[in-house]
This record gives sequence, structure tokens and C-alpha cells, in this order.
Amino acid sequence: ANYVFAMTLASSLGVCTAYLAFIGSTMSLLASQEGTWVHGLFPGAPADAFQLASIAVIAPVTWLRSFRFLSVTSTVGVVAVLLALATTVAEEFRLAGGLEGVFTAIQGLPLWPESVEAYSSSFGAVIFLACVNFLIFPVERSMARRENFGPTLDVTLAGLSAMNAAFAVAGFAVFGSETSDIVTNNLGSASGLTAIKTLVCVDLLLTYPLVFAAGREISERLLLSKIRAPDGASSAPKPLPDEEGPGFAGLEQAALRSALVGVTYWIAHSSKFGLITNVVGGVAQ
Repeated sequence: ANYVFAMTLASSLGVCTAYLAFIGSTMSLLASQEGTWVHGLFPGAPADAFQLASIAVIAPVTWLRSFRFLSVTSTVGVVAVLLALATTVAEEFRLAGGLEGVFTAIQGLPLWPESVEAYSSSFGAVIFLACVNFLIFPVERSMARRENFGPTLDVTLAGLSAMNAAFAVAGFAVFGSETSDIVTNNLGSASGLTAIKTLVCVDLLLTYPLVFAAGREISERLLLSKIRAPDGASSAPKPLPDEEGPGFAGLEQAALRSALVGVTYWIAHSSKFGLITNVVGGVAQ
């Protein structure tokens, strides 16, 4: 049980770290491209600056007892991701010369990887995308009809797996060896494409607290719940404040959550998105 909790904690914080790395990489690229609104406001700003700005927004949100209000913003996130997928597919069709060109490019792909090393390098990223078991708890808890969680999960995972597989195959067939670990970086800098990339970053910013919830809950129960009485006579766990009520968490909880957010920033600051997803997916998940 302790091993599962440790890996769930690592997965939760690891995914949050990947989100920060994605935001920093995407926004810094936009800041370097003339003609984008990001370049106009923050010309040449580094990834670190955008990551710092992100945690300045995220940290106070993690102090809240409940993240239920973020369920409303999930609609924005779904729309942003769908627009990014549609835009990337449209760009692939344009570069390949239409649907027939995409199929031709796919037919030209090798049936097997170049080597065992090349195959294994993708393993962590695939696991990172598919094995999101630590997200089950906050999602199930936020459902209006929890009895429908099982069937909903089955249908969702099946549909997303098929869609992600098709998207990945088509993307690699068109972009080839130039495929970026963040595929939206393969798109241009037109205003519409810039808007899509920005929306995806906003989506990840709003999703961060939800993914973070599993890790902070484990940390709090491990570090804050077993507080001995002042006289040291009792070792009974001290119940944490209501985690689902309105308002902000206690001072100890806010401090711990801020420290965990700082850990994700520190790792994102020193690592690249592709490396983070492989390590988190291959080890923790």
C-alpha cells in the first residue's frame, strides 16, 4: 500500500511538472516568434518566466479546500484540446496534400521500430498518456452520479485510446523525424494557431490543481494527519479540516501545498517535457 501511495504521489506531481514544462516551452516559443501576441507583449521571454507566472496563479488555487468549481472550466479545456487536435490534423492534411496524401504517408511508415532502443524510448510517453489511475479519485468524487463512473470510464478510455493512436500515427507520418515532443510546436505562428496553443496552455493551467489533488491529499494524510497531542500521550491521528467545504485550507496545508508546487516548478525548470513524460510514465505510473 505504501508503495502504491508513493508512486501515486510521484505520478501526480510528475504530471503537474510536465504541464509546467509544456506551458513554458510553448509560451517561450511563441514569445520568440514575431507577429504573435506573446511576442508583442513579452518579446524573447524564457520558459522559466512563464513557469514562474504559472505557479503564481496555481499556488493560491491549490490552497482552496475544494476544486469543484474547476469542473465548470473543464468545458473550456475540452474545447481547447479539441481545437488543437483539429488544427493539427488540418495542418497535416495541408502538408500532405489532403486525405490521400496522409494515407500515402502512413503507408510509407516502417512496420517495426528501427531498434529496441528506439521502441523503448516511447514507452514512458505512452504510459504517461494512458495510465492515469491517480486521476480517478478526484474525477469520481466530482461526478453527480457516481454509480455511472465505471461504464463512463470504459467508454472514455476506449475512445481516447483510438483517437490518440490515430492522431499519433498521422502526425509522425507527416512530420517525420521533425515531430516535436510537443506536437503543436510543429504548427506555424499564424494568429489562429497562436490562439490554439494559448488555449491549450490555459487548459493545462486549469487542469493542474485537479491532477495535483491526489498528490497533495496523500502528502497531507502522511505528514499532517498524525499529529501527537501536546503532552505526547496520544498518537491518534488528528483529522484534517473539511476538504470539500468552501474557503481556504489551514495554514499547515497551504504551506505543504506551496512546497509541493515549488517542487514541480524546480523539476520543470531543469528538465524538458519529453524527458519528464518518459521518466514519470516509465517509473512512477
